[in-house]
Amino acid sequence: MRRPRPAGGVLAFWLSVSFALLVVVAPGSAAGVRPPDVPGDHWAAPAVLAVTHPEVDLVELFPGGTFRGATNLTKYDLVKSLDNLVTYLEGKGVRLGPQGALPPLPYTDVPGDHWATRAIRRMLWVIPGDRNLFRGGQTMTRLDMAVWLYQLLKEAPVATNVKLGPAPPDVDAMLALPARWALAAGEEGLISRYPDGRFHPDRDLTRYEMVYTLHRVLRWLAPDTTPQPVETPPTPVAQDQRPPEIRVFEPDVEEAKDFAVVPRKKQVAVTGVAADDTAIAAVTVNGQTATLAFADEADLQQAGLKGPAAVWFRTQVLAPAEGGQIVITATDKTGKQTQRRFALRPPQADSPQVQQAVVQPPGTQRVGRKWALLIGVNQYDDAENIATLRYSVRDVTAVYEALVDPERGGFDRDTVFLLTDNTPDKPTNINIIKFLNRIARRAEPEDLVLIYYSGHGYEENGKGYILPCNTDIEALAASAVDNTDFIDTLDRMKAQRIVTILDACHSGAVKRTSGTGGLGAQYYNAYGGGKGRVVLASSSAGQQSWEDPKLKQGVFTQYVKTGLMGEADRNRDGAITFMELARYVSEHVRRWAQANGKEQEPTIQAENFAASDIVLALNPAAKPTGPLAEKKRVIYTKLDPEDADYSCALLEKQTLTAVEKRILQYLDQMVSGKITPERYLDMLRTLRPAEEGS
Repeated sequence: MRRPRPAGGVLAFWLSVSFALLVVVAPGSAAGVRPPDVPGDHWAAPAVLAVTHPEVDLVELFPGGTFRGATNLTKYDLVKSLDNLVTYLEGKGVRLGPQGALPPLPYTDVPGDHWATRAIRRMLWVIPGDRNLFRGGQTMTRLDMAVWLYQLLKEAPVATNVKLGPAPPDVDAMLALPARWALAAGEEGLISRYPDGRFHPDRDLTRYEMVYTLHRVLRWLAPDTTPQPVETPPTPVAQDQRPPEIRVFEPDVEEAKDFAVVPRKKQVAVTGVAADDTAIAAVTVNGQTATLAFADEADLQQAGLKGPAAVWFRTQVLAPAEGGQIVITATDKTGKQTQRRFALRPPQADSPQVQQAVVQPPGTQRVGRKWALLIGVNQYDDAENIATLRYSVRDVTAVYEALVDPERGGFDRDTVFLLTDNTPDKPTNINIIKFLNRIARRAEPEDLVLIYYSGHGYEENGKGYILPCNTDIEALAASAVDNTDFIDTLDRMKAQRIVTILDACHSGAVKRTSGTGGLGAQYYNAYGGGKGRVVLASSSAGQQSWEDPKLKQGVFTQYVKTGLMGEADRNRDGAITFMELARYVSEHVRRWAQANGKEQEPTIQAENFAASDIVLALNPAAKPTGPLAEKKRVIYTKLDPEDADYSCALLEKQTLTAVEKRILQYLDQMVSGKITPERYLDMLRTLRPAEEGS
């Protein structure tokens, strides 16, 4: 998984026509020299001139005097720049933070002679998290900048006048205060805004955005040092030189170029990005106007388009008949058009989509897309207070492999987000909420969402927490993930099938505290309290979740893994449902506990399913065979799921009416290729009303 790239180009395009900035230089001095790689009409050019001026010097230039504004900012870079800011402001009579001798360097991963060591020691009071690992190479995000700014400046005298605005819609409630504050402080906010009203908290921070913020802070805290402005040239009117570009994300047509493989459906969702060098005026799909939403440079880079203006488009259209095409037309503001055409093909009989449909047990509910967030924490930054685990990372990685196996879980890799000690995106509180929100924004009502957490849980003063890797026991509210906020995010999801699996009651969680390790039963109940939400927890209230050195795995996850790999398919029908998995895991964990003199009994809460049980994985060893199974596979390649479900149910019905027998005759003709699927559906819809009325 890769983090989204920095929001520079499209944001820049918008900012450049929205306002001009003043340049801060010392009175009576000449303006600084603009770096050769910063265009004079760039939205951040005034800020670059200000903060790189020799008498200000908050940000260093690269060899050749270049600025490299699109470069991502690391934690080392940010702490050094903020230290430079504090030093400069002190020279102007503005003091921030504690004074006196610098504290010793607490981080074990920062060399004593590192170029940022002094800055880190000076800024310890601002840096969130533990005092064990600094992780200086970590790329910072816009939300990171907001959190650091809030800590740095909230006690400044002028900060008492900051009036907070509404929380951005894409920032989780537990992290909203720093974002709201950074957008409201100063003359017009300290962090750049997006025209769509979103904050984009997970966008990587660039040098351009950093200098923009530093410049805003200078104008706010040291306005008397602001001399006559140095104007930058106005942005020239954009010239329309290219037709629009189109990238389709749904259906997945890019690999095949001219066709997409999708299950037979009456309607098809079409989603993508359209870009242009000026602006996109409209996008249509088979003549139907699509809904448009703002897209930024991260979206452009994901789409591989030039832009800089871009939009997301989305709509649903009637599925074309066999051989028909989906035609997407993007029109820019000058009338230039680009079209993208592709056909739809049904999946092959041996594809995972068809295999899952064929083994769909009676009484279970079909799902749309499958989403998963898997979180595993072994090492905690606050190692002095939080016990290290041995197998949590291994546990969730094993579950990940089972889920993305096309023959078993059938989850798409791009809809499964894995956060462990070993992944690029670490299991921090910000990342957990970020990826949870990402799923919440994209999952539709018919989709399945699976949340799996393996690590420490904790309860203190009536509040429950799951503990991410950067938990600071002395600042739980700021560093841990409050169960209430986690559950509120689940409540906001449109998905009607949410499975939460918690392995969060390991022994010795917190070494020095008045709280209790693990989570109480009320928290498990809360996770499963919404419609369509179910919970499988590793133990009951007051019990611990055990790790087994012989298995080299947590006991609970060992049986989740083997269950998903096929062992939970008790009736050998080729499908593993949630209840099958839950009962299998519960039974085997209890047996292990009894054999080893322990107490551990998993908790199952499944009374709130929206309708019925759901299939989590397939068991290839029990894949149905024979003429009936083959006939079902053909049916699911030719019909949409609802019509295929009805038709396959007829194949297994013991007693048929006269009308149903006629329908079966037409069904056999369709399977053998004597009539088209359209002809069969015509007869089906003609005959079924007669059947229902008889």
